[in-house]
Amino acid sequence: MFKFWLKMSAAFAVMLSASALCSIGVLVLFPFRKKIGPKLIQQIAKIVLWIFRTRVYLNHLPDILKTNHSGVLIVSNHCCSLDIPVLAATFGSLFVSKISVLYWPFIGTFAWLSGVMFLQRDKMGERLSTIRHLARHIEPGMVIGVFPQGTTASNKTRLPFFSGVFKVIELNPDISLLPISLDYENNEQIAWENEPLHENAKRICALNRINVRIVPHPVLTIQDYTGKGARTISKMVEQTVLSSLSG
Repeated sequence: MFKFWLKMSAAFAVMLSASALCSIGVLVLFPFRKKIGPKLIQQIAKIVLWIFRTRVYLNHLPDILKTNHSGVLIVSNHCCSLDIPVLAATFGSLFVSKISVLYWPFIGTFAWLSGVMFLQRDKMGERLSTIRHLARHIEPGMVIGVFPQGTTASNKTRLPFFSGVFKVIELNPDISLLPISLDYENNEQIAWENEPLHENAKRICALNRINVRIVPHPVLTIQDYTGKGARTISKMVEQTVLSSLSG
């Protein structure tokens, strides 16, 4: 229990204080917010992973992220709340977040200024609007992470991917799709599934070390959609991502 309060207090303190300070910096440098915002989020994410003693194993950074690109949409399986700082720290990615996060003190403001996109998940029309918004606003050099499963689950559950987000490439052919597998050691202990968040957080905080293996897969472009469409691509990516998970 001591580890739980220590790690959670440290994480919240870092996120609140860093978000408040970074918000000021982003406001001062407002014209450059889309460049500096993701880098600031990346540094905050690295600190959060350090607090939770999370070590990321990545054999190689995908080539597309080493060069100038027209925007990359990362799609990944979703295991727990650590997935967000893992992807942010590793790839400098922003996210599509639920609308309630926008109203969190300091964190919501900083996320909005940095380019995080917010979604009213219980409204179908809003989801479609967000897909169109993504297609219009993913700019060159931007990396956005999404979890097409829609919720967290263990590797054994193998939740299916929703195909909606895969339409982004059809709406904006300049964007590339990068499938990623997030594979945690001791996945059953870490996964958040059918339980209150604080119970999952207690188990995560009790671990002395958390290891997560990131497996990047081949990039998909609009050419890969030829004769297939978003639904077929969704099933292909789902099989690719989930087949690389242990358990």
